[in-house]
Amino acid sequence: MPSLDTLPAFLAISIVVTLAPGPDNLMVLGQSLARGRLAGFGLALGCALGCFTHTLWAALGVSAALASSPTAFLMLKLAGAAWLAWLGWQALRNAAAPRLDAAA
Repeated sequence: MPSLDTLPAFLAISIVVTLAPGPDNLMVLGQSLARGRLAGFGLALGCALGCFTHTLWAALGVSAALASSPTAFLMLKLAGAAWLAWLGWQALRNAAAPRLDAAA
């Protein structure tokens, strides 16, 4: 547990880091400008839930289990690679499909 002397400095730095625009903040801003407030809010909620989920798994010890088990870590990496390959395939498949706009 940190001492009470370091707590104000930690809180101040945490606030500055939280408010600094990072990739998440800029992505939310871009989506909000391009697609509206509701899309920006949905993306912000998704980013916050992602951070929460990552922190929860780390607090429950999943990170330590993955660090101590090379097999479990390899399985996680393979699952992530498969997921990215599937997303890439979907992006390529949908990009080739012609889009019909109502205005056209």
